[in-house]
Amino acid sequence: MAESTWNDICKSVSGFAKKAGRKAEELTEAAAIRLKISAKKAELEEAYLALGKLAYEQANAEPDADTSEVDVRFAAKLADISALLDDIAMLEQKLNKDA
Repeated sequence: MAESTWNDICKSVSGFAKKAGRKAEELTEAAAIRLKISAKKAELEEAYLALGKLAYEQANAEPDADTSEVDVRFAAKLADISALLDDIAMLEQKLNKDA
């Protein structure tokens, strides 16, 4: 009888430890995703700032000035912003799916 009780206790402790390990892994993964989201949002803020500077350059260019280089950089920055927004949405979706 004592051996059976001991085995039951061991099984319970083992099951609890496995569940705790899985939960810790889930929490660690969620924290890593949140960190990635924060980093992407910081990159997004920098991209918006750069886009604003390009818009300022374009708005203050001489009327006869060739702004094609600024236009190219502007389009590239818009593409960067779109990619960052997509990345953030994907990470947030993954975070919400795992929750």
